[in-house]
Amino acid sequence: MCISRTLLLLPGAVLLVAVVSCGVATDLGRPPVTTLTLGEGQTGRVSLDDLRANQLTLLEGPDDIKSSVKDGVLLVEVPLGLAEGGRLLFENEEGLEREVFVEVVPLAFDHRLWSEETGPEAREHGALLVSDDGATVYLLSGGGYPNFPTQELLADAWQYDVAGDRWDPWDVSGDVPPPAGSRRVARLTDNQAILFGGYVDDFDSDDVLVHVDLVTGVFTTVTPSTAKPASRTLHAMAYDDAHDRVIVFGGFSQTAGGNEILNDTWFGTFDKAAMTMDWQQQTLAVSPPPRYGAFAGVDDDEDIQRFVVYSGAGTPTNADPVGAITDAWVLTLGDTSEWQLLPADDTPAGRRNGCGVVDPSTHTLTVFGGTADARTTSPGVFVLDVRGNGTWHAIEREGEPLPRSSSFGAALPGGGIVCGFGNDDDVFLDLFFLRSDLDG
Repeated sequence: MCISRTLLLLPGAVLLVAVVSCGVATDLGRPPVTTLTLGEGQTGRVSLDDLRANQLTLLEGPDDIKSSVKDGVLLVEVPLGLAEGGRLLFENEEGLEREVFVEVVPLAFDHRLWSEETGPEAREHGALLVSDDGATVYLLSGGGYPNFPTQELLADAWQYDVAGDRWDPWDVSGDVPPPAGSRRVARLTDNQAILFGGYVDDFDSDDVLVHVDLVTGVFTTVTPSTAKPASRTLHAMAYDDAHDRVIVFGGFSQTAGGNEILNDTWFGTFDKAAMTMDWQQQTLAVSPPPRYGAFAGVDDDEDIQRFVVYSGAGTPTNADPVGAITDAWVLTLGDTSEWQLLPADDTPAGRRNGCGVVDPSTHTLTVFGGTADARTTSPGVFVLDVRGNGTWHAIEREGEPLPRSSSFGAALPGGGIVCGFGNDDDVFLDLFFLRSDLDG
């Protein structure tokens, strides 16, 4: 009998799960069969041990589905925008064949709503975190409405049960940071995270640096062991898992000494036992122009890691209060790092203060909302393929949430993103998930 493997990418699981089953008899001349069920934009892996192959020739198959061989493993990539799969037929160096049937689960919106009686009140620029298993979304603080220097800052903490569709207070303790908006998150492993900066009273910038254990809800102050980044808000921040370091770029610094739009780049090495951060400012040949309110995140591709930054607000003028920048940059992450400007083809119009999250399963930066003029929201949902030179895609799906600015979000560990809250003509009490429902 032939070997048939079903490979399924499940939320919260590794990319490849193999299930051995029976197929047609090999004496009938049929090749072994593999079925791959992949989310739109994802890559699956097929073991080639039985073919002893380091290269394959594609005999038949759709042009849109990409395939390659690396270290004896067949990689099959479903591009964004492809709603249907197809049959691939490969041949190895010895003439042995393998069939791969690709099934595609498209990206879709899952919208969750509540009232102020059953969950947190409306806000902008909060901090959103997700548990390692994707079962719980955590919310900390944020700014209320309306948006002016004396606006209310919300001193609350909530947790959302995704499967149960229920909000409950999040029991936090320890060095819980003061209320702030735009406190950025670097999501570590093992249900840990680092939070830094944000705006406090009168929109002044903060430099608080704290660690949180999501399971216990305990916050602990992190002490810089070296020179540290200046206080800032609306900055870009993420965790580079491959090199175990925190990245901070840009933002807006408002203090008693004056205001400044920043474009500095910092790497931070966290010592959990000592609760210290060793910060090192990077001296780089080229840097993106100064900006705040950008869309950013780290893509931890297995071959190369990149920190991506799209758009944000630049220097304002009387005629243009935002000065939105229309560009996208990647910072390569390795023994050496450098900023590279991505091609401008099809780049969406610049904006600030929307939801920007990197989906680790598709290696894309999702861009939703934001404003180019400080009055209206830029419509649409866009994703940037971070790999290679970068390609933009507009994502149009049934159930797309209403446009808004000042929303915020996080990546889902099994693939996809979650965003929510924000404001436009109205304020929003919602979360929306954008992901391939591989369970359904």
